[in-house]
Amino acid sequence: MPPTKRRLSFDTAEANAPAKRHRARDTSSTITTPTLPPKDFISRVSDEVLVRILSYMNESSLLDVGIVSKRFHAIASDSQLWRPHYYRRFVLPRAHRIPGFKKARSTSSLHSLSKGNASGADAADGALAWRKPASTKRWNAGQEQVVDWVDWKKQYRLRHNWARGRCAVEQVDVHNSKEQTAVTAPPEWQTLIKVVEGIAVTADSVSGLRAWDLRTRQPIAQASLHFDRATRLRPSCLAVDDTRLGRGQVDVAVGFEDGTSGVWRLDAHRNALR
Repeated sequence: MPPTKRRLSFDTAEANAPAKRHRARDTSSTITTPTLPPKDFISRVSDEVLVRILSYMNESSLLDVGIVSKRFHAIASDSQLWRPHYYRRFVLPRAHRIPGFKKARSTSSLHSLSKGNASGADAADGALAWRKPASTKRWNAGQEQVVDWVDWKKQYRLRHNWARGRCAVEQVDVHNSKEQTAVTAPPEWQTLIKVVEGIAVTADSVSGLRAWDLRTRQPIAQASLHFDRATRLRPSCLAVDDTRLGRGQVDVAVGFEDGTSGVWRLDAHRNALR
């Protein structure tokens, strides 16, 4: 019987197999692509230039840009960007109802263009021809000049939500039933009211000057309007200055029918009117 070949195991055959020779990599033929630096042109642009660029965008585009970064959110919320949008949507439609407004507006636009003080787009929008009311200006004692303090984006959002019906109606009872029976003539119960940042200030000849917390709907301070007189003075106008609101203080001015006036300061921290 012829001898049979011994069968090698798989492990033994793999161990005795000659090792493969690795081919050296030819580095000379390798093409390296240069890495280009990132093209970030926005970081080098100043805020003033970005505000100028964003001034050509509409309201929806400004809101979309505001969610890109914190810097764009601050720039897109600039009050001067939202001021012409507020004017075109809420002020201009009412102004068009005034007889002769369109003719006077076109004449003023042509006059501005002849002097070279306004561009064609600004004159067409009427942004430069619009004069702000006196209530939108405050005197800055540090800089000795009148500065614009209105947050036009906030005002635009409030008017937009109000126009679409997105508002909450709350009722605050400012009249007491006992005091209501004592008043006979309806004009004597005229109540003036001003609201600023969750605080409502009311003035009437019966209850005097009061400040209300709109969250709790309860009065936080009260002052009399009698001034040691036998007759009650009926207030005819009410004005509120919230320049010191960051310190918890609100200045209140009340004018009366006899031509007199009074000034109070509301301290929200101490719940006092003085």
